Amino acid sequence: MSNEQTAARHSALTLAVQFADVDVGESGVVRIAEKFLAFLNGADVTPVVEPVKTKPVKATKAASKPAPEPEPEVEADEAPTVTDKEVGEALGAMLAADKREEAVALMGKFGAKSKSTLDKKFYAAFVAQANEILLTA
Repeated sequence: MSNEQTAARHSALTLAVQFADVDVGESGVVRIAEKFLAFLNGADVTPVVEPVKTKPVKATKAASKPAPEPEPEVEADEAPTVTDKEVGEALGAMLAADKREEAVALMGKFGAKSKSTLDKKFYAAFVAQANEILLTA
């Protein structure tokens, strides 16, 4: 396996574990890694849905304080933004996966020649497209 393939697999596995939406613990991360490696090596991996373990909720006395008001829903223009650090991490992952040419082309697509010249309004789209490039490596 080439260094490029190894770097791409490492980046993809790192992203898969980082963006897992369930806290699976150490043994769960190992299971994810093993299945992911098997998939990358060409095995027919069927996803297994495991029940999420939850802690039982203890009954409590009625609260004397009024319940806090629910958090307002975030509207599209108030959505959490991608940070400068996340853009840097995406660029670093692309460079580690030997995707320099793709990184330069992606920066150019957003009218930038470097991370510091990338407009903040493009951060989310840039990171999303960088992750797509890394997953297809």
